[in-house]
Amino acid sequence: QEGLKKAQEVYKRLQAGESFEDLAKEYSDDTSNKDQGGRLGTAPIAYFKSSFVPEFVEAALKLNSGEFSAPVKTQFGYHLIKIINKKLAQGEDWEKEKGKISDEIFSRKFQTEKKEEWVKEQRDKTAKVEILDPTLLGYHLAQKEKWAEAAQAYEKALKDKRYKNDLRTFLALAEIYKEAKNFDAALDVFLRLPKNLKEDFQVYMTKAEIYKAKGDQDQIKQALLGAETKAGDEIFLLNQVLAKMKELELTTEAKALEDKIAVIQARIAKEQEEFNKILQEEQEKIGVQNQEEEIVETPSDTN
Repeated sequence: QEGLKKAQEVYKRLQAGESFEDLAKEYSDDTSNKDQGGRLGTAPIAYFKSSFVPEFVEAALKLNSGEFSAPVKTQFGYHLIKIINKKLAQGEDWEKEKGKISDEIFSRKFQTEKKEEWVKEQRDKTAKVEILDPTLLGYHLAQKEKWAEAAQAYEKALKDKRYKNDLRTFLALAEIYKEAKNFDAALDVFLRLPKNLKEDFQVYMTKAEIYKAKGDQDQIKQALLGAETKAGDEIFLLNQVLAKMKELELTTEAKALEDKIAVIQARIAKEQEEFNKILQEEQEKIGVQNQEEEIVETPSDTN
């Protein structure tokens, strides 16, 4: 409930008149827009439908320009939403579209809730179930910390054509060997990876976890530097590497990565600012054109 408590505290400060942008910079966990005061930019409703979860969309559509929401709970945590400016289409066509959007949102929410109810019902049943899929069996055994049996199940899965090129299966097997403290077997899993999977970001992160459990500081560092390289300019991935570096007290490497992330964020912010400026100019041009089209020239009275 820590996330809810923080969201409620920020909400009270918003109600007291404090700046949404300043509070977002101070409290937001979203590093992609925190430094911009939480601004997501200008986008059509269709963008929100395709890019955000139903609860977020539903709350955002209820707000008018300048309004902010109470804490909104989604699968990602708690959110406070503010609409800077909202311009909706008018007329009969829009009313039809608005109803369609609302129906889609509630339909998706209903389907999600029903799916969760069904899963809970199946889990609560006392009937004995035989698990035939080797990956599901491995996962089930791992939950019970039966590492040897779980490893056997995943090894069997890798011989199945459905999973022989599935990275998640390889990583799960490596994690199980790590939990069993069979570090050599865990590292051997990576030698068996298909060529196209060997350089994946998650491979390096999983290696770092195994070397951490093994106590090999030099190899931890090399694995995390490899993960950083594979992350490229993806802030979300780089922050995962940074968190792990800080956890392992790799101070020098963490500081260098923090500086790198700051440079990338500054570049992204500048690009976003330029995009917003271009978008605003285009909207202003459209507005001027619409005004010109509304001007009707009438003949002068010659009498």
